[in-house]
Amino acid sequence: VLPTVEFAGYRVAVDIGGTFTDAVVVMPDGTVRSSKSPSIPGNQDQSVAAAVDLLGLPLDQVDDFIHGTTTALNALLERRGARLAMVVTTGFRDVYEIGRANRPEMYNIKYHRPPMLLRRKDIFETDERVAADGDVLVAVNEPAVTSLAQRIRGNYDAVAVCLINSYRWPEHELQIKGILERELPGVSVVASSDIAPEWREYERFSTTLVSAYVTPKIQNYLGALEERLSAGGLRSPLHVMQSNGGVMTAQTGLKRAVQTLFSGPVGGTVAGETLGKE
Repeated sequence: VLPTVEFAGYRVAVDIGGTFTDAVVVMPDGTVRSSKSPSIPGNQDQSVAAAVDLLGLPLDQVDDFIHGTTTALNALLERRGARLAMVVTTGFRDVYEIGRANRPEMYNIKYHRPPMLLRRKDIFETDERVAADGDVLVAVNEPAVTSLAQRIRGNYDAVAVCLINSYRWPEHELQIKGILERELPGVSVVASSDIAPEWREYERFSTTLVSAYVTPKIQNYLGALEERLSAGGLRSPLHVMQSNGGVMTAQTGLKRAVQTLFSGPVGGTVAGETLGKE
């Protein structure tokens, strides 16, 4: 039994693993109840619902629902993510492939670079350019972007839009994102200025690619889970663990899938730190 803390309702946390799904509830009087249910491959939302059902509590009285998931991490490690395309400023097509000069195993003659998330032929250039000070050197050519969307349609599940200097001046990137979303219904479009608005192109491009790569998996999963829990009576927002140990709403997770990459493992780290302080 935890120290008595008065809550208006129940607080629920669920972590899903490859074998079992674990659920814990903190009651309004501070007591704790837990449950364990087999994880169902391909139906993780059903696994979560089953574990919560075993707790035997009314979902409409849950004030806080937090979930940890390895969906994004598994998709990345197993290379089961989206068919990925990338749109870049003309002249920056090779940023992702070149990477950085630093090598983790410089003297290992057997070292092999991990496979990239997409091939060079999946990277498309578009004529636009914003200078470092924000001056528009080349405006976005909307008909050209619309034509580019036709080349992408039917061949890709997700598109990462990564333009030079968009970390500070995102207008062109957001304009292109809007055009692609309009022309490519059902395709996830992710802009680097939304995911990692930081300078240094390789880091921003690669982070955005990872986010786009796992976005369809996260959207399908969290969308189905929110719908199932809402149908079961949940009125409070569904929260998801972030890689940094904090939480975000599932709706934010749908837009920034890369932040859920360590959603599952980080829960144990945060718990260990908390218990250590006690």
